[in-house]
Amino acid sequence: MSKTKQWRIHTSIQQRPSKDVVLVWPVLGEDSTVSYQESPSVLQDLLFAGKVLADVDVNSKIRARVIQQLVWTYLGLDEDFEHETIKKLLTRLREIERFNQKDEVIKFLQEAANTIKVSEEQWVKTQLASLYVACGQAGETLVTSVNEFVQQLVNQAEPKLFTNLIDLVRELGEEMTPALEATRQHPIRDQASQEAIEFVTALSYLRPDKYDQAIGILEEIYQEPDSPINADIAWAIATCYYKKKEYDKAITYYQQSRDLNQQLGNQKNVTALWSWLADCYRNWGQYQEAVDCQLKDLAIRQQLDDQPRIALAYNQLGRIYQAWHKYDEAIASYQKSRNLYHQLDNQNNVANQWSWLADCDRELGRYKQAIDCQLQTLAIREQLDDQSDIANAYNQLGRIYQTWAKYDQAIPYYQESRDLYQQLDLQQDVANQWSWLAACYRDWGRYQQAVDCQLKTLDIRQQLNDQSLIALAYYQLGIIYQAWAKYENAIASYQQSRDLYHQLDKQKDVADSWYWLADCYRNWGKYQQAVDYQLKTLAIRQQLDDQPRIALAYYQLGRIYQDWCKYDQAIAYHQQSRGLYQQLDLQNNVANQWNWLANCYLELGDYTKAIDYYQQSLNLHQQLGQNEKIANRYRKIGNSQRLLARNTPDTTQALHLLSQGEQNIRQAIEISKANDYKANLAYDYTALGLLSSERLRRLPSNHPTLPEQIEQFETNYTIGLTLLSELGKIVDRAEEILDISRAYLEVNVLENLDRAEAIAWESLQVFLDYNRRKLEASARQLLGEIYLRRVEGNQPNANAMAYQFFTESLEIYRSLDIQGKVIELEQQLKGVGSRE
Repeated sequence: MSKTKQWRIHTSIQQRPSKDVVLVWPVLGEDSTVSYQESPSVLQDLLFAGKVLADVDVNSKIRARVIQQLVWTYLGLDEDFEHETIKKLLTRLREIERFNQKDEVIKFLQEAANTIKVSEEQWVKTQLASLYVACGQAGETLVTSVNEFVQQLVNQAEPKLFTNLIDLVRELGEEMTPALEATRQHPIRDQASQEAIEFVTALSYLRPDKYDQAIGILEEIYQEPDSPINADIAWAIATCYYKKKEYDKAITYYQQSRDLNQQLGNQKNVTALWSWLADCYRNWGQYQEAVDCQLKDLAIRQQLDDQPRIALAYNQLGRIYQAWHKYDEAIASYQKSRNLYHQLDNQNNVANQWSWLADCDRELGRYKQAIDCQLQTLAIREQLDDQSDIANAYNQLGRIYQTWAKYDQAIPYYQESRDLYQQLDLQQDVANQWSWLAACYRDWGRYQQAVDCQLKTLDIRQQLNDQSLIALAYYQLGIIYQAWAKYENAIASYQQSRDLYHQLDKQKDVADSWYWLADCYRNWGKYQQAVDYQLKTLAIRQQLDDQPRIALAYYQLGRIYQDWCKYDQAIAYHQQSRGLYQQLDLQNNVANQWNWLANCYLELGDYTKAIDYYQQSLNLHQQLGQNEKIANRYRKIGNSQRLLARNTPDTTQALHLLSQGEQNIRQAIEISKANDYKANLAYDYTALGLLSSERLRRLPSNHPTLPEQIEQFETNYTIGLTLLSELGKIVDRAEEILDISRAYLEVNVLENLDRAEAIAWESLQVFLDYNRRKLEASARQLLGEIYLRRVEGNQPNANAMAYQFFTESLEIYRSLDIQGKVIELEQQLKGVGSRE
């Protein structure tokens, strides 16, 4: 075969502004120069010609030429089966075969496989296309093609033949099943042929909503002990359970398939199965087991000197370490993968590794580095002119800016990504970008825009009739309504999501839905319902033996009891969560649990223990190199030192604590400024302002630094509140204002009851708007204290107003069953009564 022909089967699609799609391919000339040729007609003309052949009996030579062009185009396109053009090409070939019934399409595909020097990937595509076309209708051709395919599966032991078939049936299996079922229902005398039909029929069900049907058929034929396809049957069953997220069962069957392939000497399959086992363990949160399996895969690939798959194995190791929050190891693995792909001149995968590196930096809070890596990805994508991958790079840039709280920069990237996917008519990806826009607007506090975008997502997914993604859209809608404090809407959305996942028998997702329902009731102040629902989450996760998510459920139970002010239960659950995370060696989560334990002790007023636990959290985050959380912990230590100073009788010791606290908060500000952590800075500045107010409480009225301290108080808290407004953190801003209002009430040199009352009312209105009952009670209690101070100034009706606010606060705390606050308010009411 000539070099020109070898090059011409590597085809690409070029999108024109007019939306005409043209086929373009590189041609290697005699002088070894590469030029590009363009088809004289657009892709739509070729597809139309195929449609004609499926409806009209035309001259065999014309038919052969069109079939040949369709096959070469299909083989030349480097796209997955989810790509609409690939689906259209396969559909045309299938329709032509079904109309003419001359086996021409299958013969041409096999001829291409046997006579053209195709790549391994293209050979696999010929086999899968032959099978798909043969499954157009029941008959001898179908039986023959299925037998031949199964023989290839057994004899070639090529993992891609199996894994790419899974991709094919996910997209087109529904079209294959009817003819296969019709054949299966009429027993074939030849047992091997019958088994092959049963096997491929089962595989055609390997798609969402149909995994149980596939498992039923596969387990029935798996009973034959000496079947030559038992290794493939076990692999198929494992795949079903993997898709169902039942990882323990998946692992059992992957291991059986691996052992059977080992006995048969199918090393390529063995190494692929080690990789699938690693993937299973990674998704299950068992990271050490995942690493061990992936290293087995890597060792075999190195023995086989399979350089592309060695690079892939390094990528897979990187993904495991990243999920494990072991970022140094993850980055080193991604870099090895990238460098090897660069040596192989595989630029697409070089770009992929830059993207994974960017993702690591994003999770580490190193946003500038993340942007730089992702721009490397984008530059390569643009050189390769792969429009779908360019759209994905825009999405990744949007995610970085969103996590960085730079929402105005994130949104244009999501929009660019969405628009490009729309041009490519990739509706699933269009829906995904609407969802990312929704999440960005939600984080920004622009909830109506978020809902509008998420409803666009839901509409597209309903049109595509992907039930799993419809369930996901309802969940995402619930998250928005919950953040917006529209709890009834949130709960209705979560319930729709949960019920749909239940119909799909996706128990892991059902558990997640119970989790979010519990979280919603927690925010709503309905703590007993929150606990009940979180226990449902825990029960399912324990059945699934999902250890990381069991730890997450313990954490969430701790959060509920903490909000409920039942600190003994909260601390017990947070400790249980921390202990399990420690067993799993999930150090990032361990650090987070130290933080939540510290929060509990802070709320209990045990500031010394809170400082100690925040320090434990800080130490771990420093080991992990997580600057954003490091800055957060410095601020929390400093704030705890401020509160400890308030409760320290000795003024010298108190001022020393405040100096330490200021040093820690300024350390937080330095880190946040260096990394442009705007969200962190907002809280850092309010904390610094409050620290100044605490110093003013201690300094004598004639101290020379009073004017400077007052200015620092007002300047810093104003900066913090302004940043929170820009970030759309309305409720958080209102909560910070309560502390500022209290400073104007309690600190003599700051005392300004009108200012204290005005901003307390401002906070109260926010809490009413966002249905935050516990915070509303806190604001009403503060207003009661302000009016109680006004009584001392003999303000008319002040005592009655104080009594009213305290009573309203008490009623809320009673409804929330927060007994500590109930007792506190009852005492305050007695004090008001005694003044009458």
